[in-house]
Amino acid sequence: MGFKDKLKAGMAADKARADRGKELQAMFTGAEKLNPIKYQFAQQAAARVLEDDEEVLRVFAGEYDAEDANAILCVTDRRVIIGWSKKGAPGSMTMRYENIDEVHSGYNYKGAWITLQHGSHAYKVEKSMSNENKALDIEKIIRAKQEEFQAGRASATTVVQQSSSMDELAKAAELHKAGVLNDEEFAAMKAKVLGL
Repeated sequence: MGFKDKLKAGMAADKARADRGKELQAMFTGAEKLNPIKYQFAQQAAARVLEDDEEVLRVFAGEYDAEDANAILCVTDRRVIIGWSKKGAPGSMTMRYENIDEVHSGYNYKGAWITLQHGSHAYKVEKSMSNENKALDIEKIIRAKQEEFQAGRASATTVVQQSSSMDELAKAAELHKAGVLNDEEFAAMKAKVLGL
């Protein structure tokens, strides 16, 4: 790939990130919408880590971890992304739903807040101009995504157990066919594998 091709690819990637940033900005509601410039760098930081086919479900703007960093919390179809900017220096972190141990939201005199707990660390976006209902809505979405993951994990475990049982049954049939197991031993093994 030549220099011009690399330049074109870089410009296309920059445009795609800018478009994703505009998508995030379009999801602002209430007071966040009044001052989108305040969250511009945080929104760009979040847009930078969004995958092309990743769907953004909700955004929540506030301050990150009480560090006076403007922040955008994005809830997507796959994970939570927090993009922030402190004194013009952007940063981001992502957390898959299966890695979130706890999620809490609320509202106090400083505004709405959402806290994500992973291990011993809490990630908090607070002082949001959003109302308490938006924070609660995001908390519910995160909990629903966690339940989807748990259901998928349980389903995968069941499939593995079923295939393991079928493998055992096939091995027992081969042993029976080879004469290693007699009819009674094969019937007992088959009953055990099938849970009869």
